[in-house]
Amino acid sequence: IVQINDAAGQPVYQITLAGNPAGGDDFTVAVNAGGSSDNRNALALAGMSLTKTVGTQNFSEAYGLLVSAVGATTEAAQNNRDAADTLLNQSQSNRDSVSGVNLDEEAANLIRFQQNYQAAAQIINAARTLFNSLLAAFQ
Repeated sequence: IVQINDAAGQPVYQITLAGNPAGGDDFTVAVNAGGSSDNRNALALAGMSLTKTVGTQNFSEAYGLLVSAVGATTEAAQNNRDAADTLLNQSQSNRDSVSGVNLDEEAANLIRFQQNYQAAAQIINAARTLFNSLLAAFQ
């Protein structure tokens, strides 16, 4: 007799096999109308939650450890990302302090260069006047 059970363990179909001496096997399939649910599969499944089936832990403990490990790894990755962002910002700030343009400083440099240019122009003008005076004296 072979029984096909539903998920909770109740026999649904009953198959009976019998040998036939005239040649071949006889079998019958019938609904097991008189069967009652014994819930053996549901009870076995519930029992697995307490049984040490994953190494030295049950499913609940193993799942809890897995979730904890994933959470710790995720937090470590987030901390590493935050530290890398901080280093990036510091590096960019250092680069900008060296290569960045300060408009006030550039304006002061322009005024200084303009004054230097004007002073050089006055020296050249004085030299030209002196040279012209010397040329006029020898003519």
